[in-house]
Parts: sequence; structure tokens; C-alpha cells
Amino acid sequence: MNLLNLGASADATKLGKLSRYIREVLGSPDIVGVQEALGLAALQNLATRIATDDSNVSYTARVEAPGTSQAVGFLVRSGVTINSVTEHGRSETFIDPRDGTVDPLNDRPPVVLDATIGSLAFSVVVIHNRSLRDIDDPAAGEWRRTKRLEQAQSVARLVESLQDSKVIVVGDYNARRCRGPDQWQGHAE
Repeated sequence: MNLLNLGASADATKLGKLSRYIREVLGSPDIVGVQEALGLAALQNLATRIATDDSNVSYTARVEAPGTSQAVGFLVRSGVTINSVTEHGRSETFIDPRDGTVDPLNDRPPVVLDATIGSLAFSVVVIHNRSLRDIDDPAAGEWRRTKRLEQAQSVARLVESLQDSKVIVVGDYNARRCRGPDQWQGHAE
């Protein structure tokens, strides 16, 4: 669920809308993968608001990114045992096809939650890939397309490494909706 840059100082209206959406539309799921939380305090404030709005719903907030930058993380409902939460790929790089420099691959690295509910052990990977903004730009489009491809390959390797467990991948893939088997919003693939 993209929180659209939820900050620690978010107003009551935004927190209320997010709380209501999680509780009433999503049905208070056991785990909510989130994107664009501006630090742990922001996500903790949302968890507190949810509990205030419905005392039967309690979430633990987990964000592994340092500081208050856009981050991915989780709201984990009581009853779910958190075994670990681990960020992956912060140090990964890729080669800029325009000039050969080495650039950071993940501005918002994937985070893996290893958890159990009863006897069911599983992993959830939350991602927030590079947007499609200016993907066809003559100057920067190649860099953006290369970064997106490298991010997808990185996530694929991560998921392959988790194949001994039950794995769910959630997040903001920043992909267009498919209009048919060979078209993405009018662009032939």
C-alpha cells in the first residue's frame, strides 16, 4: 500500500483516511506491506491511529531504512510472530549505460519479513521499484529502463534465494495496467 509520503507530522485527516482504508476496505489484514513511509515514526503513528479507531486491531510498525527517507516496511498485526525483518540490496549497484559510472540500484531497497502464524512459517517481500516517469526521455530514459530491469532481476534473485519457504511479493511495482496480453496502456511489447 503506497502511503504517498506519509510523514511523522501527517495530519489527523490523512491518518484517519489510511486507518479507515486498512480497516474497512482491506479488512485489517495480518500484514500490510507499505511504501513511501517517511521513517518509522510515521508508520508508528498510523499503527496508533488504527488502534485508536478500533481497539481490536493492533499493528506493529517495521521500517528498516535509516532516517526519514521514502521507505518500504510493514504493519504486522498482533497474532503474527515476527521472526526477522531484513533490508536487502542497499549496497547493490548497476552500470549507467550513458556514461559507464556505477550508480546505486535501490533508492528504496526491498525488505523481507520472516514470520509465523501458528505453525505456518512464511516470508513477505515488499518492494517499491523505480517509477516509469520519463521512461522514454531521450536523455535519461535508457538509464531509467536499465535501472528498472536491474531492480526486477535483483528481486528475482532475492525471491529465488527464499524458495525453501512460502514467499509472497507485494509492493508498488510502478507498472502500468495491462490492457491485453501484448499491450501496456497502448504500447506494444
